[in-house]
Amino acid sequence: MTVTHDDLIPLFHNVIAVEKTPEGLIGRRYAPAQRQYCDGLRYAAMMGDKARMTAGVTLEMDTDADRLLIEWSVGNGYPWEDAERRSTADIYVNGTLHTVIPIEPPLYAPQSASIALPKGGKRVVIFLPHLHEFCLRGLTVPPGAALAPVPKRPHTLLMIGDSITQGIGALRASEGYAMQAALRLPEFEAINQSVGAIRYEADTLAPLPNTPDLITVLLGTNSWSKDNTARFDESAQAFYSRLRALFPDTPTLILSPLKRMKGEGDRPSPDIFPESDLYARIARLCAPYPEMTVIDGWTLLDHDPDLFLDGLHPNASGMQQVSERLIRVIRETTGLLP
Repeated sequence: MTVTHDDLIPLFHNVIAVEKTPEGLIGRRYAPAQRQYCDGLRYAAMMGDKARMTAGVTLEMDTDADRLLIEWSVGNGYPWEDAERRSTADIYVNGTLHTVIPIEPPLYAPQSASIALPKGGKRVVIFLPHLHEFCLRGLTVPPGAALAPVPKRPHTLLMIGDSITQGIGALRASEGYAMQAALRLPEFEAINQSVGAIRYEADTLAPLPNTPDLITVLLGTNSWSKDNTARFDESAQAFYSRLRALFPDTPTLILSPLKRMKGEGDRPSPDIFPESDLYARIARLCAPYPEMTVIDGWTLLDHDPDLFLDGLHPNASGMQQVSERLIRVIRETTGLLP
């Protein structure tokens, strides 16, 4: 049975919109104005492209099909030769990782994979690539097979961040801490608004179609490594002020940056405060906003080189630890989880 594009739209989760293009469907994490703003950021490469990547976006369905044909194309990704920036599509069946599809070149060309599934009814969740823009061109199940979209979850979680929230460091689309947290929060649509290398940028914030019930923010390491103290304070204050104006009543967990292994003990310049002061400084900047709870990021990940890919980005094991500890923090501080 071939499913039309209109039939496929309800399969998308963890998005603010699904864009129909001549080639197919793209799940969007950012509104057009937000993506255009990122296009204008020049302090790192591909900022607009990163805002178009499908980090955290899923396709979710209940089906009794024993085979699934998925057709796609990809664009706006990291260079293929960078092995640590490759991506995948990860297929889960009843909550267990079942198949990993490597995302390969060429860009914008039709590609497909036929996936054998266990017999009987099951829930299939496909995590789309976190480091490429994924366009769903088609999805087919055998004649007579049932296929139904999973209903949208009742609550919304907005996860704001930079490369670590986007999942860089994890080599599979579902291994990032934000994606693993989403798997453990079955009542939440998890909107992953993250762009690798981004600093505090108040203009990337915008209303959501559904007001979030919870927000997490993991930012600051790029501003700390590139700005001076005055600029850090100015941009961070503008960001938190804008966040509060948009979502004044939403409980918000502000996570200070994770402890680095790379450049340990160094200041990026003599004009910036020490890395060890990041938590305290962010806590002071957020003090005027009672709905914001600041969490020391150094408590979310052990200071262990085996938990890092490159000294800065956690690897899959590190991401798992951050996810588990973040869920515990959410449970202990917000009352939103049993």
